[in-house]
Amino acid sequence: MFTAATLFASLLATPALADDTTADTAESTFAVDLEIDPLAYVIGGASLHGGLHVDRVRFDLGVFSLKLPVWLHGNKGFSAQGHGFGFKVDYFAGPRKAGFHAGVQADITNQTVSHDASSESHSYREFATGGRIGFRIQHTSGFYVNPWLGVIYRTNTPTEIDLGGETFAQSAVMPFPTIHVGWRL
Repeated sequence: MFTAATLFASLLATPALADDTTADTAESTFAVDLEIDPLAYVIGGASLHGGLHVDRVRFDLGVFSLKLPVWLHGNKGFSAQGHGFGFKVDYFAGPRKAGFHAGVQADITNQTVSHDASSESHSYREFATGGRIGFRIQHTSGFYVNPWLGVIYRTNTPTEIDLGGETFAQSAVMPFPTIHVGWRL
């Protein structure tokens, strides 16, 4: 069975694709990039992030929307969707704005949970903070692939929402594995 872990491992095993020809110099301590989360598009959402690198630190501001399928949220008979924005700060272990990185993130998301049979819904604003790790594979010509895993804590998120006589259950702590693709300008 193909899983996100399998994909992550296969991406880590491709160092030959990484761009080794451009070492950072004192003149190139700043960089800008744009990236998307293609998995968001696969499940009916969207994602766009802009990043600014200052030496080994990357600042990210992004917007996103998600339509969570049942296999992801685990509550049959319910629909869940959200949109919001987030801010991330990552530290890259290597000097090339690629390779292993770790950081923190904060998101604000407007969520709506709907009971499919009754059309009842509940909307709320969620604040989330967490940590993340990843490994950016910088390919030639500026293109990169960045698989990462975050663990976020969602404040003011109801753990149970009663709609149409049924309960939508969710945890305040959520793992978030994904893969971003982008272009370093």
